[in-house]
Amino acid sequence: MERSVIVTPEAYQIMLTHAFTHEREEIGGVLVGYNEAHETSVITVIPLQRTSQLSDRVNISEVELAGCIDKCEEISKDMKSPVSVVGWYHSHPHITPFPSHVDLQTQLNFQSMDQNFIGLIFSTFIHQADSPVSYLHVIYCPCDLFAFSAQFKN
Repeated sequence: MERSVIVTPEAYQIMLTHAFTHEREEIGGVLVGYNEAHETSVITVIPLQRTSQLSDRVNISEVELAGCIDKCEEISKDMKSPVSVVGWYHSHPHITPFPSHVDLQTQLNFQSMDQNFIGLIFSTFIHQADSPVSYLHVIYCPCDLFAFSAQFKN
C-alpha cells in the first residue's frame, strides 16, 4: 500500500537546521502530526538530545521520549486538534541517506507498535561537483516486509 508523507515547511526547516548543526555526529528527533488513510502529515518536530557516545548512533533517553507525549498534548490544545508522534528523524552526516541495518531494525520496532510510523533520514555535508547538497530519505517498511521479518524472531 502506497503511503504519502507531507511535511510542512516549518517542520522541514527545523529538521534541516538541526541536522546541519552537527557535522561530526548523528542527531535525531520525533515527528509530530497525524495519520489519515494513506497519508502522514508532519506539522512540527521535536529535536532531541543525544545520549550515545558513538558518533554514528542516535540514542534518546526514555525520559526525553516520554516528554514528547506532554509536548504533543500542549500542541493539540494550541491547535484545537489532536496530534501525536508519527515518526522519527535523524541525520547521516557525510554518508548516504540510505538506512543502515540498525536504522531498519529501529524502524521495524517502531512499526510493530504503530504500522504507520515513519522515519526520515537527512544526509548532510555531502559535496558533489563543488556544490553542497543534502538528501532526504523516507523509511517505511510495507506490511508484507514487516510480516516477513517477523518470521525470524523468537
